[in-house]
Amino acid sequence: MKVSDIEIREYFAARERYDEEELDIPELTLEQKLDLMDAMYQLSVELGKFPPEDPLEGIETKIELARIINSVSTTP
Repeated sequence: MKVSDIEIREYFAARERYDEEELDIPELTLEQKLDLMDAMYQLSVELGKFPPEDPLEGIETKIELARIINSVSTTP
C-alpha cells in the first residue's frame, strides 16, 4: 500500500488536532507505521532534504552531547 503526501499531511494534522483538542486518534498498525515511515522518507528525498549534502555536518555537536549524557551517573 502506497501512502500519499496527502495521507501523511492528514495524519500529522490529526495528531496536531489531538494535541490541541485531546481527540481520540486510532492507533496505527505496524504495517501502517512502516508505510508512513517509507512515505516520509520518500518525501524527504523528493524535497532534497535527504540524504544531507554533508552527512558529517553537526557530528561534533552530537559527539559532545553523547559524551555529556554518558558521563552523567545514574546512581545518586
